[in-house]
Amino acid sequence: RVDSEEVGARIARALLSRSEVAELAASGEFCDDALALATARGIVMYKVPAEKSSANVVPIALSPTPVDASLYREVVAAAPAFHELMDRVACDVEWLREAVSATAEMDD
Repeated sequence: RVDSEEVGARIARALLSRSEVAELAASGEFCDDALALATARGIVMYKVPAEKSSANVVPIALSPTPVDASLYREVVAAAPAFHELMDRVACDVEWLREAVSATAEMDD
């Protein structure tokens, strides 16, 4: 049996303290790096899909965010089915072409 308090304490020791996170965020460099990484990885959205020059980074969290344990377990339980779905979609090239054809027309 896993001792949840022990696990929580180990995780807490590995994370930055609130003051350390605040110090990093205050420097501005931390936020700039996070935004640059998000942009480089394509984690952006367009207000107007045809205007590719005006991308915005989607909302991201720069520090750990508490999650209700029951919701976390629900997501963990759903993960295998979701991963299988993603794999099947990624492997069905013909379906993918058909599904994104309308979006691809907007890219021109």
